[in-house]
Amino acid sequence: MKVSLLFGLLLASASVQAQTTFTVDGTQYKVTGSNTVELVKGDTKATEVVIPASVTYNGKEYAVKSIGEESYLWTSANSITIPASVDTIKAKAFYYGKPTTIHFSEGLKYIGKSAFGGVGCTELEIPASVTKIEGYAFFSSSSLKKLTLHEGLKVIGPSAFYHPKALESLTIPATVDTIGSSAFAMSDKLTSLKLNEGLKYIGNFAFGQSALLASVSLPSTLTAMGDEVFLKCAKLTEVTLPAKLTKMGTSVFAKTAIATFKVDAANETFKVKDGCVYSSDESVLYAVPMTGKSSLVVSSKCLGVNGGAAWGSKIESLRLPSGLLAIDDYAFEEAPIVQLDIPSSVTYVGEQAFALTKVKRLVVPGNVAFLGDGAFAKCDSLAEVTLPSSVTAMENHLFFRDAKLQKMTVLSNTAPDILEGYYEDYDVAFYGIGSGAKLYVPKGASQSYKDKSWSDYFTIEELPTGLFSPVSTDPATGAKLGKYAPLSFKITFDRAVSVTNDAPDVSVRKTSLLYSNLFTPDDSWKVNLSSDKKSITVWASDYDGYTESFNFDTSDIYYLTVPASIVKDADGNVNDRIVLTFNQPTTTAVESVATATTKGEPVERFNLSGQKLSAPQHGVNIVRYSDGTTRKVIVK
Repeated sequence: MKVSLLFGLLLASASVQAQTTFTVDGTQYKVTGSNTVELVKGDTKATEVVIPASVTYNGKEYAVKSIGEESYLWTSANSITIPASVDTIKAKAFYYGKPTTIHFSEGLKYIGKSAFGGVGCTELEIPASVTKIEGYAFFSSSSLKKLTLHEGLKVIGPSAFYHPKALESLTIPATVDTIGSSAFAMSDKLTSLKLNEGLKYIGNFAFGQSALLASVSLPSTLTAMGDEVFLKCAKLTEVTLPAKLTKMGTSVFAKTAIATFKVDAANETFKVKDGCVYSSDESVLYAVPMTGKSSLVVSSKCLGVNGGAAWGSKIESLRLPSGLLAIDDYAFEEAPIVQLDIPSSVTYVGEQAFALTKVKRLVVPGNVAFLGDGAFAKCDSLAEVTLPSSVTAMENHLFFRDAKLQKMTVLSNTAPDILEGYYEDYDVAFYGIGSGAKLYVPKGASQSYKDKSWSDYFTIEELPTGLFSPVSTDPATGAKLGKYAPLSFKITFDRAVSVTNDAPDVSVRKTSLLYSNLFTPDDSWKVNLSSDKKSITVWASDYDGYTESFNFDTSDIYYLTVPASIVKDADGNVNDRIVLTFNQPTTTAVESVATATTKGEPVERFNLSGQKLSAPQHGVNIVRYSDGTTRKVIVK
């Protein structure tokens, strides 16, 4: 008898637990607690939705605490009323609806991702009880003219109110510490923006392309801004960076009308010099005035130009310093620069860095290893280009629609790889260049360029002279060098040579060919020719004529680069650029790279210098796959 009773109780318990959903007046609910439910499916054809505060089922009353995911997806409702009992509206609850009226009640705490999407409301008030509005919650609410946010709100998610094109004014409460990416981007009519004290972070493009926004005051509590925060805010004329700001992304103030930058005197991260925003040590140029400045001399201490620093500026005359390493994406796009002299120290030119400029002639220096997508696209005055052998890879659209480009010289025996496949002709690096353009390559190198389809865009001609490489070096590439290693390197060729540059610009770099030069001799690098004229010794001289030494850390990889054209043979052929690698583990060497398609999974990843990477790294990655293939790929 006891066994039967126990069995009956178990059945009853199972029956209660199974009864988790029920329907009242055509609306489905799910039990979430002893006396709470979540609305999981409503009538999407109703023209008015009034969520009840409670429902009764089987004689028991349940409070409606949440509105479930997609519960009113594609709703036809013009009006939605949310009771005080509801504290959570989940993802896509009313997505694809266009209600013209929404009544929220105090008690609501959370509005989920894409909960409403675009709504037809002209006014919207979010209760003070709401602490978080997730991404895309009111995405593209084009009719919204007035938005009221109250103290208590902490987080506004990515694209939460993206493209509210009728919104005219906005006040962010002091309790908000985070504004997500694109949260209020493309606020076409926004003229008044108040950011209160308490705000710490503004995400990428948060207010980008708000064409009428003329002024903004950044609160003293702000510590970081992402990329493109005020990009294309065409009427913005002045800004002051607050004391606590320590991080600023790319293109933050690009294509505005800013003529004056100010930095709070207590800020230890940024400074203003010659009207431009630099890091406090001047190693990074962050922003250039968009108006009122036609000439720019970049600080001699600068190592990198931040992305979009001068995008859309009026800079016509540009002087870049020796020692500069990197020019990031969009850095000088649309600036009317006529003459461009890129320093020999530069190793990286990013995506669209000089697109839509007025540059007429381009000589890329011999340490640049990579040219980004569209770096010189739509330069309608560009007629002549010279690329060095150091450029081993370039992305699509590099010289896109450079209609006057008639002459290109590439000083490499091997045609650079053009990375990424393409589906349309206009994605190709040379699409739209001048008709009848000619490509000049070293003697004997034309077949490499034909094999990589450069002949589809150029008539290829060989130069009267070519390039040659050494047959050996001492120390040999791959050797292990330690402390106080003498900086003297014997380079042997298969022919007699004469010296054409006895003080070459040799570099010593650690970790990557994209990094800075670590060593400059007290006097200079020198070149001595052997008695048989088949070898040279390249060495670092101090002021007394002695060979200097360098402490090589055996746990790091080093690259010694000897530039091209420091010697020539009797026929006028010159040496190619020479890169010697020291202390590189043999397990990370990448000797050849195939660009064929692969079906394998990535198993190893390297940078252009052959250093093994633990994770994908921005720029060119060399990837080995499980099927044995090796490819160069771009990481955005």
